[in-house]
Amino acid sequence: MSLQTATVETFDREIRKAHDRMIERAHDLANGHGIELDYMDKHLTRVDDLLSSIANELRDKGATSPEQIVAHQQAEDVTECLGYYLVECIERNHTPGTWHDTDPEGEPTICFELADDQSVIFPMEWIMEKLIDPKGYSVDSAYAQYVG
Repeated sequence: MSLQTATVETFDREIRKAHDRMIERAHDLANGHGIELDYMDKHLTRVDDLLSSIANELRDKGATSPEQIVAHQQAEDVTECLGYYLVECIERNHTPGTWHDTDPEGEPTICFELADDQSVIFPMEWIMEKLIDPKGYSVDSAYAQYVG
């Protein structure tokens, strides 16, 4: 199902204005943890490693429940910049796509529609899920399942 609406092009264009800055932040974040991001699908385990480390930092700062993690500014920043990074990996290795501000059911959320098959993925939710459940969730596995 396509998410095409009159505002889709506008939203996609606006969210992409922050693209370069977010990708730079993702690299800075990873480098600060001794991890190199290279856009290769086979190295997305590095994102999982980075997020596990950040999840531990959040817990050390007192964010232990899912609600506390979601509300934590660091988690929000990490989710945003690494969500952009995942989309960059998709567009470099698989297919272009379009950012949306609603899901296929019309619920407000940020998601990404893949151009090749019009499937919709939620890269920022994948990042947050890993921060909430660092031992039980894998961004690499979600990416492989939904992207290729």
